[in-house]
Order: sequence, then structure tokens, then C-alpha cells
Amino acid sequence: MTYSLSQALPTTTALTNFQQKLADAKKLTFRIDFDSEKILASSFSPAERKVLEQHCSQHKLSLESTHLPKTLDVVSDYITKIPELTITMAVEPNKSIIQTLSELLHVQLKKAVVLTFRIDTSIVAGAKLEFQGKVQSHTIANTIEKVFYEK
Repeated sequence: MTYSLSQALPTTTALTNFQQKLADAKKLTFRIDFDSEKILASSFSPAERKVLEQHCSQHKLSLESTHLPKTLDVVSDYITKIPELTITMAVEPNKSIIQTLSELLHVQLKKAVVLTFRIDTSIVAGAKLEFQGKVQSHTIANTIEKVFYEK
């Protein structure tokens, strides 16, 4: 199965960590005798490398030694441009929920988004969503307020 970067690394934390690995790998390319295979093998887990290779294939980028520094910059730049969806919930979501949300949003929005989770223990049920300056509350408190207090 092919995943986009935002699907394979769906949270802000995961993408930030991956972006740091890109920067660390790029530093290794400044050596005169660098080997792109060794840099990629030492900088990324097999799963991360697969995601990087898929991304490069989809965007016609090369991981060959002569192109590696530029490719790492292009991928890092791509990551910084992925819009962020902030979800505020009562509890920290597990990996399965994060992956399901990521896949659902990718299908529904037809574009990459990165998820940031905030915890607010005052939320009994539901969640608040923030995306590109817009906020929607889908909490039980908001629903009760609408049902009982709006005219």
C-alpha cells in the first residue's frame, strides 16, 4: 500500500521528528566521500525510508548521491507546507485512532493534513476541530447547548 507522508507520519510530532532526520541526513552529505545509501540507511528506519522513497517516486525526486541534498530540502519544504488540523479531545488518542482519522481525512479532503492533538479534560465527549483559522465544536456540551438553549 502506498501512503503519502502525512498518512504514514500523521501527527505533527511524527513529521517534526522526520524533518529533523532529513536535516541530520543532509548534514552528512557535506562530506566529500558521502554515500547516499549509507546515509539513508543510517538516518531512517526501514519504514521511514520506504515512505521517503514512495514520496520521491510520486514527486519524481531522486535519492541518488548527486541529487540527495536537494531532494532532502524539497521533502523538508513539502512537510512545512502541509496544513495542520488541531483536534482537542478529552484523552490522548491511540495509534489506531490516529491512523483511522488520517486515512479518513485524506480521502475526504483529497489533500494532505497533519494532525495535532490537544488534551482538554473539561471535554466530556466529542472534540473541537481547528483548521485554517476556523473552529468547530463537536462536543457533547456544544450539542446540549444547541438543543436546549438556541431558539
